Amino acid sequence: MRIAPDSLTNNEIGWKTEFFDHRVQFNGAIYQEKWTNVQVGFFDPGQFGNLTFGTNARTSACGVSRLR
Repeated sequence: MRIAPDSLTNNEIGWKTEFFDHRVQFNGAIYQEKWTNVQVGFFDPGQFGNLTFGTNARTSACGVSRLR
């Protein structure tokens, strides 16, 4: 059985800022990941060893933090 290799593309942009003589910080990031042919291996003693599965996944997120 031949399984195609997995592939991960990760794009991210972020920033870190400080204002008012370092008393206030404003940080944030936006990212997106695209993972194709996902392979997950695990051991199942009732079967013939390690099993793998292939699928696709995509995630996106945005986050900010403010410190004072």
